[in-house]
Amino acid sequence: MEHNRNSFYITTPIFYPNGNLHIGHAYTSVIADIFARMSRLSGRPTYFLTGVDENSLKIEKKAKEAGQEIMPFLDEQTGKIKDIFEKLRVGYDQYIRTTDPVHHRGVIEMWNRLKKAGDIYEGTYEGLYCVGCESFKTEKDLIDGKCPDHGVEPEKISEKNYFFRLSKYADTIAQHIRTGDFLITPVARKNEILAVLEGGLQDIPFSRPYKGQPNAILVPGDETQSIYVWCDALTNYISALGFGSSQKTYYDMFWPAKVHIMGKDILRFHAAIWPAMLLSAGLPLPKQLLVHGLMISGGKKMSKSLGNIVDPEEMRGIVGAGGLRLYFAHDIPLTGDGEISKDLIVASYNAHLANGLGNLTNRLLKMMISYEVQFDMEKVAHTPVWQKTEAILKESLDNLDLTGYASYIWKEFASIDKEIQDTEPFKVFKVDPDKARAIVSGMMIKFYTLVYFTDPILPHTSARIISYIRNRQMPERPLFVKI
Repeated sequence: MEHNRNSFYITTPIFYPNGNLHIGHAYTSVIADIFARMSRLSGRPTYFLTGVDENSLKIEKKAKEAGQEIMPFLDEQTGKIKDIFEKLRVGYDQYIRTTDPVHHRGVIEMWNRLKKAGDIYEGTYEGLYCVGCESFKTEKDLIDGKCPDHGVEPEKISEKNYFFRLSKYADTIAQHIRTGDFLITPVARKNEILAVLEGGLQDIPFSRPYKGQPNAILVPGDETQSIYVWCDALTNYISALGFGSSQKTYYDMFWPAKVHIMGKDILRFHAAIWPAMLLSAGLPLPKQLLVHGLMISGGKKMSKSLGNIVDPEEMRGIVGAGGLRLYFAHDIPLTGDGEISKDLIVASYNAHLANGLGNLTNRLLKMMISYEVQFDMEKVAHTPVWQKTEAILKESLDNLDLTGYASYIWKEFASIDKEIQDTEPFKVFKVDPDKARAIVSGMMIKFYTLVYFTDPILPHTSARIISYIRNRQMPERPLFVKI
């Protein structure tokens, strides 16, 4: 099957299943899901990938701490993550585990291509290694001699490795970024990685000594070495599509990816190592990296020591999946750091859902039913308001402008509220029922349209409201209870 230029392949990073997903993981996954739903709604062939990186030393450590064998531990963690995704309405097409055989085949194929290109060679690495990051460090990466992310001193190691000629590709990657063939947004992140590339890249270790680590993928032809995290983990984006397997239908259809979504803390891996691997292997680069900011609370990065952690599962229990999804879409700037707290999420929920969409739904349904308002729902798709909203959906998807899309929808909901206040159909009905019905019918056409296009953000709520309209029923209980 040939690549469909209109296809939309979107990915999240693969997460470490060594603990509960935090709010940043939830944010990345939800916004990727919303974009995937927008793509499906626009009629584009769509594929949404997420998953977990299970081939790591830190996983082995966590399993031992839990008193479990590695695979039962991983199965349990995957079950927890999938459960959270289901509760947050994250409707992925594939959840890849790097212990999957299809992934291993893809990694081996990638390694063999890099080696054939002359970009894998033997060497000795002497330096610093952070187990928490699963990456090698230089002195300039450290703060007071410690990893800034984990607060521990990295280990000093000296070991035989296979290296990847990353240095060979710095200029080529920079050229692809400057021409827009390999788009990085926002501009600040683009400039950040260009500065790194202009300073030159160093060759990096691509293997580590094999010491019986569970789930390790061994280097072809050398069972004393296991393939290191970058060649393993990053290859998931194409192994999931069948790269390295005889059946490559999804790879042929969906690669190159439309967009990889990630936090800015892993930009360099995706903007330097990953494109270098693809260039070496003779494969197309992804179209775009969309780099979102950090989740902050009280102006500071979230941390257990500061006590400002926001638990996505706890918040879902308070405002529901819809409340959290809308906050992510409407209130957090996609490419900047996002201020997040329980109070902010609750305030957004009350304003936009309980006092907003929920109240508006009740008011319109009551008038539609009481005044016996009729409108042809099958013809709504031919109205100007539908065509305008559909165009905004497609434009927002092309520009990956989620906050703009959500803001437009809720601004239009507010305009219907204002129209009710200005026209007062409940008063008009007493003197001119037909005129009142015409007013409400126009509102219902617009409302039905907006609810339909709200589906990517509030999938279950959108379906429920459309069902109430079609069946001419009032909700048995409030859609959103004010908190």
